[in-house]
Amino acid sequence: MKRFLTTILWFCTAYFGFAQTAIGVKVTDPLSAVSLAAPLYTATNVDLKNYNAFVSLGGFVRIPLKEHWVLQSELLFKHEAVRFRIENSSKDSYYRFEYLDVPFLVQYEGKKAIRGFGFVGFSPKILISSSFYDDSKSVTYGGSSQFNTVMMMGHIGGGVLFERPKWIYTVDARFSTSITNLASGSRTEYINFDKARTFVFGISLGAGYKFSKKKNNTLPTEEIVAPTEEVIAPTEEIVTPTEEVNKEPITE
Repeated sequence: MKRFLTTILWFCTAYFGFAQTAIGVKVTDPLSAVSLAAPLYTATNVDLKNYNAFVSLGGFVRIPLKEHWVLQSELLFKHEAVRFRIENSSKDSYYRFEYLDVPFLVQYEGKKAIRGFGFVGFSPKILISSSFYDDSKSVTYGGSSQFNTVMMMGHIGGGVLFERPKWIYTVDARFSTSITNLASGSRTEYINFDKARTFVFGISLGAGYKFSKKKNNTLPTEEIVAPTEEVIAPTEEIVTPTEEVNKEPITE
């Protein structure tokens, strides 16, 4: 995984000097987020409430590849939680997860200053920590060992981009789903996440600064052509006048 991320970062850096790369920040509107984790199997004394993926924010690097095509890489912090209530408890309990999501998206877009775009891509979603909170909200269980350290995610979506000479602004809608399960071969105390996958839809806002293209500092060379003069010597045609002399016979 480390080698994979290093290769991608090297690839991105290589384009900095040759393309009008943009770096920016983006955040998902928490009111627009719709999320689901399924299937979740619970113990008989557990009332499952919902799965929330309402925090997603971070930065992006946008690299134009050729006309209409763009590569966008992102680094997003995500906070997610499963809320449930244990029987005879007066308050809810939670499993909480913190992730670093690293999407790599291939984007196709128009050419105008205000233009639409669509994208598709994938990401490794890296688990930073997971915890269990009981009904008193005190941490009683650290569950990082119970869940997969890396989940593979798929992404598809589209949006609108507004481009200025130095800045870009974006609004995009994205559907993301986990290709691999949230956990493998393990069961937590109240909920079995072993076969669970996540499905998330959200609307994000972004703003980025555009770097100028790399300039060539070499002075242009001019080919100096020495003017050539063709000297044409004037030619004069000398015409020798001819005189016709009429001679009369001499008579005596």
